[in-house]
Amino acid sequence: MKTSQSRTTRRKILRAGAGSLFVPMALASGKAPAQGGRKPFEGVTLNISCWSSTYPTLLAQYIPEFTEKTGIKVNYDTPGFPVYNQRADLELSTKGSGFDVLNVTFIYTSRWIGAGWLTPLDEFIKNPERTPADWDFADFLPGAVEPMRDKKGAVYGIPWISDVMLAGAGRFDLFKANGLAMPDTFDELDRALQVVNKKDNVAGYGVENHWGWTFIPFLQGFGGNVFRNPPDDLMPALDTPEAAEAAEFFAKLINSYGPPAAAGYTYDQVTEAMRAGRINYAPQNHVFLALLGEAGSKVTATSNFSMVPKGPKGRFPGIASHGWGIPAGAPLAAWPGFAPIGREHLFLRVLEPLAGTLVVRLDPGRLPHCPRDGSDGSAAGPEAAPLWQLDRQPGVAVVVQVRQFLPRLARGGYRPAGTVGVDAGARSHCAGRHLVLHV
Repeated sequence: MKTSQSRTTRRKILRAGAGSLFVPMALASGKAPAQGGRKPFEGVTLNISCWSSTYPTLLAQYIPEFTEKTGIKVNYDTPGFPVYNQRADLELSTKGSGFDVLNVTFIYTSRWIGAGWLTPLDEFIKNPERTPADWDFADFLPGAVEPMRDKKGAVYGIPWISDVMLAGAGRFDLFKANGLAMPDTFDELDRALQVVNKKDNVAGYGVENHWGWTFIPFLQGFGGNVFRNPPDDLMPALDTPEAAEAAEFFAKLINSYGPPAAAGYTYDQVTEAMRAGRINYAPQNHVFLALLGEAGSKVTATSNFSMVPKGPKGRFPGIASHGWGIPAGAPLAAWPGFAPIGREHLFLRVLEPLAGTLVVRLDPGRLPHCPRDGSDGSAAGPEAAPLWQLDRQPGVAVVVQVRQFLPRLARGGYRPAGTVGVDAGARSHCAGRHLVLHV
């Protein structure tokens, strides 16, 4: 009862004050309005939770700054992924009072949004009295936001990460030696794997056994679907001829070109096998493929990346967004502390010392070049080459090397690139960590 009473109190405080007292995004402006020297939300405490990941963990270091500028105290919890999901689902389904802001986990978006357990955010996003104009929701990429909408288009989460499935080849040198490019179609993939499989004792193919994620691009590529007509008709559709054809092709890749016991490989086993040069090609999340270029990898100099191949009915890379949401019943309690965490400036501040995923749109005029004189570990070449390879198609994910890039971008230290390349399959020649941008 004490928890519920406390929650009611802080929500009443904010409901009473938020309509007349606008708090600009304190972490951006460096200012917060005050009345009589008091901080605008002094005495308010918010309970915020997300599963443990790099970005949510790094946000913790900005909580004291946020509290200093707004007066809002934050209880911030980042348990492991399974524990978080169990807690959040129980809390939301029982209309509990434990969270004011929480992560909207991608595998629960339909359940949580469809059940009405989250607050629609459009009222806050579009209201200039609650959200400053320079916090432009249009900066968030449509592919990252779409999973956070209901069937009517209302928004229930602000994305902070999108996992995107790419294709990677750790031993692309074996492809190249046989005159092969990164496969662009299912047929090209099958033919290429026939050639490179077991070359240098390297298995041609690997895939994690999370079939609900890794099989879908093949299922939809052949024209099948999990449900008949989602979200209106959720009759399972895995007994169609298209689904059967996709399953046969998917199984062939694993059984014909995979290592022994390939069907049992988890995502970390596939990743480590690729880093060790024991598996050549895999459709994988970008965050795992990025590790091919990290310390300890034996394939940094031979790896290459592309979009997942397309089937007869098109290309369907998996995209899984996580976002910040507000439980139903607490719309005003959390927004003053909620909106700043999605601002571009804070993404850049948090990501400056390392690589990560941006779900905000950056100005193409700021796209940089990187040196090609050998000083970055690449082969000597022209004075400068595009650091970003952008395919103009929506939803394309691009692997970019960023050891030097993010800090300088945040400080405006890179000159504009002018015309940028458009080959999404090409690799950057800048040495360092990887960043994936969804453009």
